[in-house]
Amino acid sequence: MIRGERIGWPRLRSAREQTAPRLPRDHGHLAALDGSYGYLRQFTPQVLAAVRFAGGTAAAGLLEAVEILRELNATGARRVPDKAPDGFVPTRWRGYLDTARKSGNTSAYRHYWELCTLLGLRDGLRTGDVYVPGSRRYSDPATYLLTSDKWSAQRVEFCQLVGKSADPARALAAAEDELGEALGELEEVLAAGDGPVRLDDGGDLVISPLSVMMFVVTPSGGSDPPSDSENINFFGAIEVDIEGELAQLGPTGYRPLRVRDTLF
Repeated sequence: MIRGERIGWPRLRSAREQTAPRLPRDHGHLAALDGSYGYLRQFTPQVLAAVRFAGGTAAAGLLEAVEILRELNATGARRVPDKAPDGFVPTRWRGYLDTARKSGNTSAYRHYWELCTLLGLRDGLRTGDVYVPGSRRYSDPATYLLTSDKWSAQRVEFCQLVGKSADPARALAAAEDELGEALGELEEVLAAGDGPVRLDDGGDLVISPLSVMMFVVTPSGGSDPPSDSENINFFGAIEVDIEGELAQLGPTGYRPLRVRDTLF
């Protein structure tokens, strides 16, 4: 049929040529942002020149890229250095850089590399991997932790509350004992081969879906005992005490907020 008159190779080649190109991993998101590259260039060089950024070891490559971009903006250079870091670029955007590098399009590579650097800087500020020294909104996350002096004064009380030893050596030894006990129980379950955790034929770990105990709420406010309910592998239907919920509504028809609802 392909070689005959009903279809033929010319029609197949024509259909293949009309096929839409495959979308990149991010469905063209970074390419769409490239359309705003000129607009971003109106203020991003000034922001990078005025604000200093810092971060931990996880953000070392990104901060190095920010410094290189700052230098490119100051000198007016257009070409990104060959050794410029790009390990911080997500997989969904790496195809843009690889395509531009293979084609030798230094302008496109500069656009995408700069956009990835700016987006990585934005995400780093949101997650706390990158911070701005002296800033209140984007301060170092370590400033929210207790200092050594404050922790020394509160360590004994905290360890008593959580039931742990204040001695680091004893606490680590207890943790190792707990880990060894847990691994021993796991080995027994794996040896049985029919438990919730097992090894398949390929030696990979298989964890069965956790079962959820369903409690049915009755209008009287009670609940069926767990023995009368069946285990389900996912969230099942839950019966709600409608009369009890309506009784908690205020005069305006809304349920008053409780302190624990507002704080947590």
